[in-house]
Amino acid sequence: MTSQSDVSGRAGRLRKLFNDVTNGKRKISTPADAQLFLEAVQNRQPPSLCIEIIISSSSGLEAVRSCVLADLTSAFIQYHTLKFIGYIYSWSSHNRQRFGAPLRSLSEEALRPFAWLVLELFLLPSKLGLDVLKDVHAIVKDGSLTQATSHETRELGYKIQKALQIRSCPSSTDLTNSPGGRHENDFADFREIAIYTTMDEFLATEKPFYRRAGEVFEVESAERTGIHLDNQFRLFREDMLGELRSDLQIASGRKKGRSFALKLGKLTPFSIETGDKNRGKKYLLVKSPPIVLLQFTDSQALSKDLLALRSVESVQFILVDTPVFAYEPVLNGLKDMVDLPLQEALLDPKSTNVSYHPVAGVRALVSKLRSVAEDETIGFRSNGVKMDQSQLDSLLNALTTPVSIIQGPPGTGKSFIGSQVVKWVHKLSDQKFLFISYTNYALDQFLEELLDVQIPSAEMVRLGSKFTPRTSPLLLFNQKGEYKRSKQSWAVIESLKADREDLVEELERVVADYRDFSISFDAVMEHLEFSSEDRHFFDAFCLPTESSGWKRVGRKGKKITVREIKPTDRKELLVRWTKAMIQDRVEAVQAITQKLDDIQERLDDLYNEDKVRILQSKRIIGCTTTAAAMYNKMIRAAKPDIVLVEEAGEILESHILTALAPTVRQLILIGDHKQLRPKINNYALTVEKGDGYDLNRSLFERLILQGHVHTALCKQHRMHPEISMIPRALTYPDLLDGPRTLERPVVDGLQDRVIFVHHGHPEVGVNEIIDRRDPTTNSSKQNDFEASMVLKCVRYLGQQGYKTDKMVVLTPYLGQLRLLRDLLREENDPVLNDLDAFDLIRAGLMTPAAAKVEKRPLRLSTIDNYQGEESDIVIASLTRSNDSGDIGFMAAPRAT
Repeated sequence: MTSQSDVSGRAGRLRKLFNDVTNGKRKISTPADAQLFLEAVQNRQPPSLCIEIIISSSSGLEAVRSCVLADLTSAFIQYHTLKFIGYIYSWSSHNRQRFGAPLRSLSEEALRPFAWLVLELFLLPSKLGLDVLKDVHAIVKDGSLTQATSHETRELGYKIQKALQIRSCPSSTDLTNSPGGRHENDFADFREIAIYTTMDEFLATEKPFYRRAGEVFEVESAERTGIHLDNQFRLFREDMLGELRSDLQIASGRKKGRSFALKLGKLTPFSIETGDKNRGKKYLLVKSPPIVLLQFTDSQALSKDLLALRSVESVQFILVDTPVFAYEPVLNGLKDMVDLPLQEALLDPKSTNVSYHPVAGVRALVSKLRSVAEDETIGFRSNGVKMDQSQLDSLLNALTTPVSIIQGPPGTGKSFIGSQVVKWVHKLSDQKFLFISYTNYALDQFLEELLDVQIPSAEMVRLGSKFTPRTSPLLLFNQKGEYKRSKQSWAVIESLKADREDLVEELERVVADYRDFSISFDAVMEHLEFSSEDRHFFDAFCLPTESSGWKRVGRKGKKITVREIKPTDRKELLVRWTKAMIQDRVEAVQAITQKLDDIQERLDDLYNEDKVRILQSKRIIGCTTTAAAMYNKMIRAAKPDIVLVEEAGEILESHILTALAPTVRQLILIGDHKQLRPKINNYALTVEKGDGYDLNRSLFERLILQGHVHTALCKQHRMHPEISMIPRALTYPDLLDGPRTLERPVVDGLQDRVIFVHHGHPEVGVNEIIDRRDPTTNSSKQNDFEASMVLKCVRYLGQQGYKTDKMVVLTPYLGQLRLLRDLLREENDPVLNDLDAFDLIRAGLMTPAAAKVEKRPLRLSTIDNYQGEESDIVIASLTRSNDSGDIGFMAAPRAT
């Protein structure tokens, strides 16, 4: 019987709202309506009846559709939409055996929203804990979705089928070489693998599981996507672990090499940092004794280390320099991928089934460009520049294919073509671009080109912290949005903050319990009382004194005692009990920190809502590949249509794959696979090693080698022909010179544009510096004579009137880079780019503070880290030995 309070109170009002909506008497028109209806649904009991009412009612299905689209803020999704999904999932989990029958009984109209919901559930990140894999298997097996009358329903069914194939594809058909079983972090499903290594994994001697690149493309196309993502994850993670293992082995003395690793020992747990408003943490080291902050990678690592700090006499922490920050976002991105946009074009490059249809405005431009291409007398000008035939072909390629590849030798105008693509698509459509590059230099250069072609700065945003004077206004933190947080959103934030404060207090209590724990009889007894394994010891310790002469006995009439246990066994028992009691306290700490992390992630999402709104309002988002992975969640919320990649020949495939949001319809790759490949640290995985793993083969190069259609720019507009003859003879036989390159002036004070200086002063090995990417040597190289000669050249060119910002000094070796920096900074304070500065910091040859000091602009770089940059005068210190001595090189590519 229903009480009066139920009828007139909130529950009654929710019941009436549910009935009015499902009967078509009321519509869902606002987020507030949606919130109330979702609450009303979850308030109905039993769930099976509620679901049947919604499914059988067209108004109910329309209401559900309106609710999930009413408010796309992360707060609403997390606290209302996902709770509703969890309600449905809870119902379906209890009715799995009946799942086939309701599906077949659904009307055609009901099947489509049902299919959409199933797909959305299945695509949710695994960390949310909604395991619907078995349900989706049952739905796909039923076949109702792919056999539906509605094309939209069938299309959703095919997407579900594809996502299922990706997630459940077999990892290996070779049982002798398959994943799993090597250690506690080795799984067949790569999504279960923790990003950071465990101790057993570090100590494992068996080779990790990963495939050669060719093996991936030998499998059936239906399974290829899942296997490809699996292999990209395993190889990229192994690149991170390879360097980490090497650093740890050198630091621990298990491998020869010079170690700069800082070692911390004799640490005692003090407290836990929860990220409160107190920001005086940098002064902790001056306390007596000093306090060191340790950040743990995950809750499992926290648990193991807290246990070790209280259970092991001497725990030593070793600080290594592996740049894990560059790996973690990409690896997590790969784990979250259950769908790969453009997968047929990316994984079956010769497929004839791939098609792309530009939007209406762009189609009109394509038609015009094709007419121009057929009649070369017409010509096509953009921004006052007449395009040559190769540029025109490349522009057409970028506008008409789902995966466009444009290859360009140095100086042929790759960035120019990229800016033209963005300019015309921006002008003729409402599509959104995500632009990514490998370096900040290339990113800023391209954004400036977009400004030059009159794309409004108000429609662009730059992610990251680096900038130039012109791109500074584009930075995300310099943008001001008009987003106003709702009262509901503020209420959720305040509620989460209150929950967080309560958890912080509870955490401080359990940490104190962990820190101050000491062994005592009472503590042992409390532990033994609840122990399933050692409860009989509790009974033994609790033996009462019997006045009647009776004795309590154990099995077979034997007297219960503990004194008969050998002293060594007693000691082992005490150690085991102590460890278990510490473990209990560690688990309490771990549980609360996990809850705190979850709350913090939810708060971060809420605080980022204004940033998401800014990104959603922009037509062009620019960032480096690392930033694309770090800001992945916000970028996906912005729903880009086109991803354009500069320096694509230098970027690892995994970086590009994780940048492909589900909304991406087109990928444009611009680069040159004949220059530098992507950098990796594990030589065993390189193309050069020849074992077939090919991790440093870019997506750009792979597609070209596999026969994907591409265009090539053929006319360079940068170098005088006396200089361009060198790359033409070495790599680009068809390279043409633009007419204006003949007008480049000579360099004052020099006899020629290209000068080779021969000398007989040999280089020397630098044992304390290792060029990590050169496995053929255990040391780097330097040449004092050449360094002195470079300094004299810089001085001489300065006397001819050339400023140092027009020069760059290059060298292949880190040892020579260090020597040149030390010598040149006496007069010029040379500027290192980010990559070289990091290499010197990691080698212990430069402090992080020194890397951030503003300096006079004489650029100094290793050759590998100068890809994509330009300068008027190049001085290269090669220090290469041969029978007659070393060689230096000087060139003047262009003059201003």
